[in-house]
Amino acid sequence: EFADGTFLVPRGRYAVEMYATYFRMHGNMYDYKIAYADVDRYYLLPRNDDTHYVLILCLDKPIRQGQQRYAYLVWQLKMSEAEIKLDLEDAAADRYPGLAPTMTGAVYQMVARVFKTLSSKKIYSVGKFESVDERKAIACSVKAKSGHLYPLERSFVFIHQPTLVLRFEDIASVEFERFSSKASATRNFDLRVSMRPVGGDAKLEEHVFASIERAEYKPLLSFLSEKKLKLINTDDSAKDERQNLSEVLDERDDGDDDALGDDDDSEEEDDDFRPNRKDDDDDDDDDD
Repeated sequence: EFADGTFLVPRGRYAVEMYATYFRMHGNMYDYKIAYADVDRYYLLPRNDDTHYVLILCLDKPIRQGQQRYAYLVWQLKMSEAEIKLDLEDAAADRYPGLAPTMTGAVYQMVARVFKTLSSKKIYSVGKFESVDERKAIACSVKAKSGHLYPLERSFVFIHQPTLVLRFEDIASVEFERFSSKASATRNFDLRVSMRPVGGDAKLEEHVFASIERAEYKPLLSFLSEKKLKLINTDDSAKDERQNLSEVLDERDDGDDDALGDDDDSEEEDDDFRPNRKDDDDDDDDDD
């Protein structure tokens, strides 16, 4: 049991009890029982405050609080060291070799390890992208709500109001808005992400990540160009650079094209969290 879990979504403190096939959340007003089978994906991401990570659980079956539905759980975890005790019988210890009756380490690593072991699912983390200040996320806002956008290897993740997970294979185009290389240009720009239509719906779903610092344009453009997403309205001064990058990418092995396709490995895309490695957020290789 993790007695004092701080959740950003839904906001509040919950005690989290973990069992072989499900986990429970006990709050002051609401209790939830969620099967690991009903969690589609997990993301473990470092916050820009250097003291916390967030564990995002993408739910197949959203939970409710009154009329409000939550398709994502966002659990804020400390990077500080701690000791936890697990109620493991001998048979369970043999079944879950990654766990032990007493575990010590960073809180976020231990929580992620327990979820990964009990659910038998990967926990995806950050990849190659770095902002101008060497962070894994860039500050921006969605509908006037401030947050952080994480460009991962095969998806965008925004936390935390609203929480968004946009997989690259579902994106139709990415448009840079309000950006110019001229000295008189605005200090910020926006990123408009248009999603592919689903189920014959003619109306495109769009997400605008606003007020991104102007200095983030080049690292973001370079990263997204490597992903071969359809980019719109890029600055003229960067077109030659982007064209050169495209030519280099065309000469490489076609592995990136396969990763964006519909093959059997399409789920194994963002970096997998491995609790035993030294630098979880710097290694870009997937776990086998």
